Order: sequence, then structure tokens, then C-alpha cells
Amino acid sequence: SSQGLTRDAVQLLNPIQPPASRQDIRARRAAALGKALCVLDRNAGDEAVGLNDQADRLLDDAESAAQGNPEVLADVLLRRGGCMYARGRLDAAEAIFHRVVDSARNQQLKSIQGMALVSLAGVRSDAGHAESAIPYALEALAIGREIHADNIVLNSLDNAALCYTSIGDYDRALE
Repeated sequence: SSQGLTRDAVQLLNPIQPPASRQDIRARRAAALGKALCVLDRNAGDEAVGLNDQADRLLDDAESAAQGNPEVLADVLLRRGGCMYARGRLDAAEAIFHRVVDSARNQQLKSIQGMALVSLAGVRSDAGHAESAIPYALEALAIGREIHADNIVLNSLDNAALCYTSIGDYDRALE
């Protein structure tokens, strides 16, 4: 199960202590752990006492460690947005994903921009705004194709198809 894999990831990441000189590794480790705890919290129900608080502390630490490194900061914020999304805090997730898209666009970080657009399309769709999610999915698709990122292409195609289906445009959903 994915929850088992997430628990395994937490167990593998916990003992890793990056060198003090590597703030990028510290940030990525803390962000990965924070996101994993959010996933565990979402799936664990009553067993998850305090996981969100731990996740928030780890994500705060990751964000602090990532200052001065726009690529790492954007990656950390993607994970924070994913936590907000997992918690059902769609407005907060959307705001974070917009911030990541803008930052990634300014820094020419195409992969991160594409992933943030995929996430933004998902949030908009889940919030009941499928029609406004489509442009994000299509922009992510174009970026994914440009940089040959299959994960972005597949996720953006999936988002676009779901959005087109939800608005009744079945021909476009099948394209």
C-alpha cells in the first residue's frame, strides 16, 4: 500500500543528518519528511495524533533552510502546497501553487513550473472549478512536452481529461 511506502520513506529519511554546510539537503530532507507526515496523517485517521504539527515544523525548517536557493525553495513550497491539498485546505494550496508557478517562471525552472501547474489544475478542479483548471493543465502539458517530462505530461493529460469530462466536453476529454 502507499501508506506502507510512505512509512518506509519516513523510516529511511529520519536517521539522515545532512552536513551543516548543505542547507539544500537539509531543506529537501525536511520537506520530504513533512510531506510524508501529511500523507500519513491523511490516511491514519485517529492514529495520527500530532503528525500535522510535526509536518508543519519540518516544512517551516525546510523553508528556512532553502532561503537563498530559489529552486530548492520552490520544491519545498510544492510540498507545502501538497500538504495543504491533502488537508483539504484548497485555498491555501492554490495560493502556494500560484506562488511556485510565478517563482519558477521567473527563475526559468520549467520542471517545477510544470509540476506546480499540474497541482494547480488539480486544486481548481477539486474546488469545483474545472473550466478554470483547464488552462493550467494545458500549460503544464506544453511544458512537460517541451522538457520531455513524462510525469508532467501524463498528469496534465489526466487533469485535462477529468476537467473536460466534468464540463461535458467528452470529445476534448478523449483527445
